[in-house]
Amino acid sequence: MGNTDRYAGVRLADATSIHGRGGQPGARAEPSSPSSTATAGRRCRPTARGSSRRGSPPRSARAAATASARALARAFLDLDAALRDEHGAALDQMGSTVVCVLVAPDSLTCGWLGDSRAVLCAGGAAAPLSFDHKPQGDGERARIAAAEGHVFRGRVNGMLAVSRALGDFLYKARSDLGPEAQLVSCEAGAGRRARDAASDEFLVVACDGIWEKLTNDQACALVRAAWHAGSKTPEAAARKLVEWSLLCGSTDNMTCCVVVLDAAKLDAVSEADARRGLEAAGLSYPAALHARDVLGLRRAGVGAMDEKAVLGLVEACGLGRHAKAFAENRVDGECLLEVAEAEFVEDLHMAPADARFLALALGWWEKTTSWA
Repeated sequence: MGNTDRYAGVRLADATSIHGRGGQPGARAEPSSPSSTATAGRRCRPTARGSSRRGSPPRSARAAATASARALARAFLDLDAALRDEHGAALDQMGSTVVCVLVAPDSLTCGWLGDSRAVLCAGGAAAPLSFDHKPQGDGERARIAAAEGHVFRGRVNGMLAVSRALGDFLYKARSDLGPEAQLVSCEAGAGRRARDAASDEFLVVACDGIWEKLTNDQACALVRAAWHAGSKTPEAAARKLVEWSLLCGSTDNMTCCVVVLDAAKLDAVSEADARRGLEAAGLSYPAALHARDVLGLRRAGVGAMDEKAVLGLVEACGLGRHAKAFAENRVDGECLLEVAEAEFVEDLHMAPADARFLALALGWWEKTTSWA
């Protein structure tokens, strides 16, 4: 018998973002409501058993984790070769970024290509597990130049916004170069971090449609605040991140997975912790948790609101502390739609983060002008 405990408690979390023909930013269907976005969430259960492989010799936990990082990097190379063999020219101008995290009882092993990203929240602070592969990075720019390419406007040959990905075989046409040296490389980044039971809380694994609108710190602060406010499942927390990204104007692919490593730590987050985290990250508390209340409205409906309805909207969005100022200035729907972000601060004496939230809401409602 082999070592049947080798993969006990191991889980894999991942996210991808397809680009190119059929997957370019802006090519997705226009969202009519937040429910049209896809989210995923997971809760890690360290006591569950995974599969085992017969005949495998036992290894130390550290050796196994190091081997896992190498194996992840090697798997990306093998997968890219398989995609070329199976699909060939169909993927010349289409590709995908990838990030995955192997969650083991004693370690987190991350592999990634492109700008899909994994972040650990430990002790309330964000700790990146991956680092975006962007063409303008020094090492990336040098490789691109060595492959007789160039970086223009932050894109490979002025076209592709990521420098490593699966597919995109038009950028991997040099027969004299290995896969790691092409204009767009499929050589993955990979790394391992030891688990810390005293501080590890959760992972956020998401593609660029999330990270274009959220910093690592903001994503972690939003999940902690959302959990405290009652979104106590990984899926519900992930949905908050997607909704906020939509409100901020993301039109790129959005896949988001929250992996809870220690629910008890999230349960212990207080209102003061939630507020402090969001405000330190530059987000409005608790308005940042109410993106869905904005996304479900249309400009025509907001414009038809009387003063009382606007006050109700302000309350629903978590900005009830400003209700008196809205009432004193007799703000109805038509007036609200005309207010600039600076005027929320100067005339209604709102905190900048609160004014920013309403400015984002106005931007979203403007997009809905022609929607049914």
